[in-house]
Amino acid sequence: MIIKKREMPLSLKKLEALERRLPKKRPTVEVLARQMAGFKGELAIDFSLSFLPSEHYWFIHHKRKPLPIEALVVMANERTIVRHASAASASFSEKIIPCGRIPKYIINIEQTYIKAHYSERELESLSELLLKQHQELDNDILKQFQIDRSEIISGVQCQVCSRYAMEWDRRRWQCPYCRFRMLNAHAKALEDYSLLFSPTLSNRDARKFLHLTSPNYTKHILQRCSKSFIGKTREKKYLLR
Repeated sequence: MIIKKREMPLSLKKLEALERRLPKKRPTVEVLARQMAGFKGELAIDFSLSFLPSEHYWFIHHKRKPLPIEALVVMANERTIVRHASAASASFSEKIIPCGRIPKYIINIEQTYIKAHYSERELESLSELLLKQHQELDNDILKQFQIDRSEIISGVQCQVCSRYAMEWDRRRWQCPYCRFRMLNAHAKALEDYSLLFSPTLSNRDARKFLHLTSPNYTKHILQRCSKSFIGKTREKKYLLR
């Protein structure tokens, strides 16, 4: 049973936002490619795990309980070739498998451990506790790559030609280059702001980032896109995530 579905990590979302809004290519491209490849590999493993009977297995990551641990290296790419540098490393070959063999490997392990360490009720309680206390790593992506805030491209990106910045015209966002028009194009821009700068912003911050002049319309956008707000009047800040 999958207690918590795998989602794209916040760190990967931040890398994607950074790539969209940097004027020049940086080393972040390589980091993004590696992390994206890793995430796709995890999804491939999830697919293999889906062949196991869901009512018999519980998948809980990052546990800290005194349970037997089986070490295993899983290759998401079925075409990966592993070469052993010595006889010592070759002895670990049975612990290196392609993801397609995961179900069979787990079933074999089940035959080794007969004693149940937890009841189903205890597993449910443990799962609820882990979900409740889960906190995703929320690092400062600009500080991590030593990028100044002024280097980030502001404005609403066109979803057709990918250029900046769309302009608000007659109740729609319009690209000055390809003339594409869209109503809610600001949503992605606000998401990028929350990933790169802060999960909260003021009306003034939003106007500057979205290239808007009307405080009233900006307020309308923020009320629709935010989850809640803190403060009052000029000190009010909207929570984006």
